[in-house]
Amino acid sequence: FWQDKKVQRRMASRLDRWVSLMRMHGGSQAEMIAGAPEAVRDLFSKRVKLMSPLMKDWKAALKAENAVDFSGLIHQAVNILDKG
Repeated sequence: FWQDKKVQRRMASRLDRWVSLMRMHGGSQAEMIAGAPEAVRDLFSKRVKLMSPLMKDWKAALKAENAVDFSGLIHQAVNILDKG
């Protein structure tokens, strides 16, 4: 199943989208889950928790390369503006 190129392409784009959305949020997983509408909170919580290892590895890879992704740059800029 996982060796199917079509599945890999579909999964890669979806995982990329989820990582991007989670990074743009910038808050904790608990904050994201708490902010989800009640009707979808349980499912959303499960999906966020499934993404946790990928997010951890993504952040570790950025740190290892001494790099910042787009979301990180945006959050740095916001923090600078907040400080005045």
